[in-house]
Amino acid sequence: MPVKIPQKYIPLAIFLTIALIISTLALTISTVAKQMYRANADDPQVEAVQEITSYVKLGTPLEAVIDTSRETDVKNSLSLFFIAYDNDGKLIAGSGRLNDSTPTPPADIFDKAKTEDATRFTWEPEPGVKLAAIIKHISDDTGFILAAKNLSEIEHRSRNITTIIGLAWIFMLLLSAILTWILTQFNFMSLSLEEDEIE
Repeated sequence: MPVKIPQKYIPLAIFLTIALIISTLALTISTVAKQMYRANADDPQVEAVQEITSYVKLGTPLEAVIDTSRETDVKNSLSLFFIAYDNDGKLIAGSGRLNDSTPTPPADIFDKAKTEDATRFTWEPEPGVKLAAIIKHISDDTGFILAAKNLSEIEHRSRNITTIIGLAWIFMLLLSAILTWILTQFNFMSLSLEEDEIE
């Protein structure tokens, strides 16, 4: 048996339905946009790791493909940096520096990298410093190559898109409320005219 909504609650029911649809769309768009930003942040690292792996497989020593003369401050710089580790996860060479030392990811990252072609992860070597990182296990004899870059710009863009979508969401809710009120008022007027004609 269909549920009959009292006449006075119809405007509220219409508005809540529209609001639910708008909110779902806004949340979906925001989530997809953030995921795309984060996924795209890995693209330079993917290309770089593939190139380094090719050089190493052709016989170039892993430490030779990393330019340690140009160090990158991973906390403040947006530049790409590289770190090489041996098969046990011990540092070989690196161009990234954090507080005057070369950071090392958690041990489980090395274990995971040995089972995957390339492991993508968000690395937070210290609170407030987030890096888009990719690590690849080249071989047991060679070790690992890690490429990463700071995510601060990506996070800034994500905040901006969230703000824009949030403002659009508020505007659409207000517009929906106004249109719902206009339509319900028009409907009530039509019903009143029909009742007058019947009388």
